[in-house]
Amino acid sequence: MCGSTSDLMHFFPMADRRVVCVDQSGRGILLEADTGNVVMMPPLHKFKLMPISLSVPSPDFGDHDLDGGIRSSGLFVMERILRPEPSGMEQTHQFEAFVHRRPGSTFFSKSWQCQLLPSLPCAHTTKQWHSFPQIISSYDVLNGGSEICVSVQGLGTYCLNTTSHTWTEVGKWTLPFNGKAEYVPELKLWFGISARDQTLAAADLSAMDSQPQLLGRWKELDLPEEWKECKGSQLINLGSGKFCVARFLRTTTTKGDISDELIDHNLAVLTGVEVALHAQGSNANANASKGSGRVELKFSNHKSRCYKPNSSNGTISSVF
Repeated sequence: MCGSTSDLMHFFPMADRRVVCVDQSGRGILLEADTGNVVMMPPLHKFKLMPISLSVPSPDFGDHDLDGGIRSSGLFVMERILRPEPSGMEQTHQFEAFVHRRPGSTFFSKSWQCQLLPSLPCAHTTKQWHSFPQIISSYDVLNGGSEICVSVQGLGTYCLNTTSHTWTEVGKWTLPFNGKAEYVPELKLWFGISARDQTLAAADLSAMDSQPQLLGRWKELDLPEEWKECKGSQLINLGSGKFCVARFLRTTTTKGDISDELIDHNLAVLTGVEVALHAQGSNANANASKGSGRVELKFSNHKSRCYKPNSSNGTISSVF
């Protein structure tokens, strides 16, 4: 990601080791890491300044496409900072999806299409317009991709049915994470960066009738006092309970009064963490209740690596 808006590009990770790259005009390409293939994507209807993205399996896809491709998935892209919209607006430029499907019943092969989707219900509530801009604080995929869940700071949590594209308000509470939560099927839990203290944390989001509670938290790194976080941390799901925690930091020096603090370097620290599930009574780090029994989570650290941009004014803003 470059420094100026005119050079800005966004990178949206998808399933099967693929990533969609979109430039400031909304034009995009799909890169397939395993094959090296590059696929032209339809442009977004409108460029997103600070987007979030969620990759979900498309419900009507089998293991292989008719044209011989691998099992595909859809990509939902939404502005993180929401703007108010008229109540009668059914679709919005703030929320779009890349979908791989047949353009019509007479077509045999599938192609990528970009479609507008309904905005969050809170964007149409005039009594809440005074609270705009509204910020999406956390989001995740539920029920194998049949729903995506979005929390709006100070307002509540909403779920979108990814087939019917209808929104449902879940509650006036928000998810206990900052940013994206990642589901680990082996542990039957969601993991993310805690909204409370920015630690790696777990929660059970299978039941959403009340605000989910954190089941365990883990501080994977002790940072030097002069290293300060300059943006929200990021959790990368490596599969089977393995994660990479990315902390975005800056080093500072002070001369005399604290108001003279100067930024020296931006950097990112990546730490490998592994989480395992154990029966009650083992020497674990966190206890969690699931179903009728109790389980324990054990967090283990792997190596940490520090990365600095090539230029003095460069910034590492995302990891995938």
